[in-house]
Amino acid sequence: MAKCAVIFCERERTWIWQPAGPSEQTLCFVVPGSHYRGFAAIPLCEECKQAVERGIEKVIVYHGTTYRYCAQEGEVKTILNA
Repeated sequence: MAKCAVIFCERERTWIWQPAGPSEQTLCFVVPGSHYRGFAAIPLCEECKQAVERGIEKVIVYHGTTYRYCAQEGEVKTILNA
C-alpha cells in the first residue's frame, strides 16, 4: 500500500490531495483511484489530511521534490534544497 507523502509520516495513504487542480480550491481531497488525471496527486493519511484542513503547515515529498504547504497563503511551495 502507498504511504503518506508527509515527511516523517509512515502511515498508509487514505486520501489523495490535489492542491493544483482541477478544483479552484487548494483543499481538494478525493479517495485513491478517483483522482483527476493530469494534476498532482499527493497521497495523505487521515491524520495529515485533517492537519492540512486545520491549517497546520506540512512538508511533503512528491516525485522526489520537497514542498511546503503554507496554510496562511493557501498554496504549496517548492523548498529549494541547498
